[in-house]
Amino acid sequence: EVIPLDEHLGSELARVGTDGVDVVLDFLWGDTANTAIPALARSAPNPQHRIDWVNLGALDGVNVPLDSTLLRMADLHVWGSGAGAYSPERRRDLADAALDLAARGIIQVDIEQHALADITSTWNDRGRLVYMV
Repeated sequence: EVIPLDEHLGSELARVGTDGVDVVLDFLWGDTANTAIPALARSAPNPQHRIDWVNLGALDGVNVPLDSTLLRMADLHVWGSGAGAYSPERRRDLADAALDLAARGIIQVDIEQHALADITSTWNDRGRLVYMV
């Protein structure tokens, strides 16, 4: 489901939050996270429903004022993932584990495969695109 980043973001996230959002991979932070975190924390199916909010970037700003009541009313875990968050050894181990799971078919990523020659006509297509030579 695609949820537009518009004036309805908070209410739309509150709607999907009632089903229990487990993990958010946040590349935006800023005003978007300032709207989204409270909406998901307050709409979780129960106070013990764990939400892992993983910050991966700050395309919408670097600061988010976080209401401390959200941390006490929900099982909300906010953490970062980037070059400084893990040691090189830990990143290698995590990448190796993910690749192993993928190789064994335990996790799968739906991709759309294209010839490299088609890149100009398919670049704006939705989905996870992989270009092969």
